[in-house]
Amino acid sequence: MDQLRRSKTSPPFLHGLSCFLVPNTPKHNSSTGKRKQIMSNLTEHLQLPFLLPSQAQKHVTHNEALEVLDRLTFLAVLARETVNPPASPESGNMWIAGTDAQQDWEGKDGQVALFNGSDWVFQVPRAGWLAFVMAEMRFCYFDGAQWLDLGADQTDNIEALMVSLNGAQIGGSTLSVHGSESRFVAKPGESDDIRLMIEKTTEPATASLIFQTGAEGRAEIGLAGDDDMSVRVSSDGSSWIDALRIDHASGMALFTANAEIGGDLAVKGSFEMQSNFPNIVITDSDSVGNAHTTSVSLRDATGEEKAWFGLGSGSNSAFTFLSHYPDGFSFNAYGGNYPIDFLQNGASRLRIHTNGYVGIDTASPTAHLHVGGAVRLGSYAAAALPSASTFGAGSVIFVGDGAGGPALVFSDGTGWRRADTGNLI
Repeated sequence: MDQLRRSKTSPPFLHGLSCFLVPNTPKHNSSTGKRKQIMSNLTEHLQLPFLLPSQAQKHVTHNEALEVLDRLTFLAVLARETVNPPASPESGNMWIAGTDAQQDWEGKDGQVALFNGSDWVFQVPRAGWLAFVMAEMRFCYFDGAQWLDLGADQTDNIEALMVSLNGAQIGGSTLSVHGSESRFVAKPGESDDIRLMIEKTTEPATASLIFQTGAEGRAEIGLAGDDDMSVRVSSDGSSWIDALRIDHASGMALFTANAEIGGDLAVKGSFEMQSNFPNIVITDSDSVGNAHTTSVSLRDATGEEKAWFGLGSGSNSAFTFLSHYPDGFSFNAYGGNYPIDFLQNGASRLRIHTNGYVGIDTASPTAHLHVGGAVRLGSYAAAALPSASTFGAGSVIFVGDGAGGPALVFSDGTGWRRADTGNLI
């Protein structure tokens, strides 16, 4: 039988076939150089030629099948959407012909074109074929009508039970990624925003990120058993301590463990503490006994300090109140019998009741001024008495050298009189 010759227009799986000894097979057509294709002699998917009974030179048919397998197994093309055949291709190079292909590729749109050293050989793709495009360093696949990017626009069509990147799959993890850095980047031309969404189906479920050392959890951030944002830590991977919780409805943050702030803390709203024994401790970690070592500063909207109180003032360590307002400080106790009490070592040294009585060294004043001990008046010399009118009527002082001896004297509004005689000093 006449041997088939290769043709630029003949199907690739017929190249190199010769001497089919098949009964009733149409003979070679001398006018076209083609033999009619018998589909029953070809495999269904890759269209590989079968070895047939009584066929001579079976090695030719077998080698042709190997060539097709060599081209399509781990299919890698130099480029795709190429319209004109390269001018100087190397033997074995392959391309995917583009739309409206020209010259020797005319009519071969979408087909895989291989240069065998002398001719172009074409493979008609079928749905599901996968090819690696070296010019783009990416995979594409044929959906039955066109070649599409794999892992780009059509990722919603890719499904896998488990995926492991750059290493072995870990435990029962659906996705395992091995590497020193993983990055998610917004897609250019679509949005500058990017979000990583971790979704749970019910409120009691957990949606969180866990950070591990080895195989043991050390920190967790997310929705751990409810819809509040929580940050918690662990020393063994099983027992967890909640450090911070943010209420999902109010946005209020709750430090459920001790909190230490190494720098400034700016609170733009109310500050609330809740515990069995709430305490605010302000510690100066550097200075000891110096002025203004530890203080609370009260400022207006411009940031100007208007008052402060704390330890240290004027190079001493006294607890001090300082006001920059002309009205000074105001101490108030509202409602009921709520006195203002100044204590020292647990004893009342000065108490002001709501009835206006002031007690000095007594907790129960019974007069407008009730002194629980001796009272010492200011002492003056008779020749250097202060102005009686300035002090006002009823003022009392002590004069140690007055006529008739030392005496208590009082102001009548214009002069000073002895309390024992009523005579002017």
